[in-house]
Amino acid sequence: MPVRRRAVLIGLAGVLADGRAGWAAPAAGPDGPERGPLREQVWWIPFHRAEGGPPLMLVTTVYRPPGVGPFPLALINHGAPREDSARRGMERMRFSAAAAWFVGRGYAVAVPARRGYARSEGEFAEARGPCAAPRYAEAGEASADDIAAALGFFRARPFVSADRVVLVGQSAGGWGVLALAARSPPGVRCALNFAGGRGSPAPNIVCGPDRLAEAAAALGARTRLPSLWIYTENDTYQPPAVSRRVSEAYTGAGGPARYLLLPPFGTEGHDLFRAREGVAIWAPHVGPFLRAAGLP
Repeated sequence: MPVRRRAVLIGLAGVLADGRAGWAAPAAGPDGPERGPLREQVWWIPFHRAEGGPPLMLVTTVYRPPGVGPFPLALINHGAPREDSARRGMERMRFSAAAAWFVGRGYAVAVPARRGYARSEGEFAEARGPCAAPRYAEAGEASADDIAAALGFFRARPFVSADRVVLVGQSAGGWGVLALAARSPPGVRCALNFAGGRGSPAPNIVCGPDRLAEAAAALGARTRLPSLWIYTENDTYQPPAVSRRVSEAYTGAGGPARYLLLPPFGTEGHDLFRAREGVAIWAPHVGPFLRAAGLP
């Protein structure tokens, strides 16, 4: 099928699914020119559904250093808003300050938006269920499926060094990264979990922290990839009592992780990784961890 006609059909399917008239996702690959010193570029990557049919297209921000590579890859994954209605209104994911840090050290960076977020196609697949009985394991695996699709796609690009990948995630993206790390994905050396977790409907409240710890223990028992967990004392999405408990469950089950609880950051510690001012705080911890994993 010609690319243009296929894009139109995908767009019509998107209208039926979520009402976004007048919009169509292009075919897989870059969409438009590179911009700025970080070579920022929009890409579309395919998510192949288990039930078959045309793949769903996930909008992704890509950054690259000068040259042709191959470069190690930092695959950065976003969080989720507390309000479900805010997902579609989210802008394309960028993490420009963190991306600049990685690009400055020779990494290519990819920041995919998972199904149901921003302009990515498909229905939201990461629902944790009711607060009284959250399904954290299932939500994490759904996130991991999307991250795995991005990983497989970019490992096949000529500008990526396929065996030098670090998974990076913030908030729900951190939880998804931990779920994917448990699968021992090819080419991945290590994982960075910034404020990872799920289940915060309001400040300083986490639904069923026992269940979150149980799900973390199950992941830790299956994981061999090293990970660095970075949290702050004033995180209202994953408060210290919860993040410490979850990390202890993970490492207690055998997961090779190091947990760091940093001092308060601004008015909301959950934003540390997203903020430009946060780079100088987390970078001194991340740099040695990456070097120990054989990465720049």
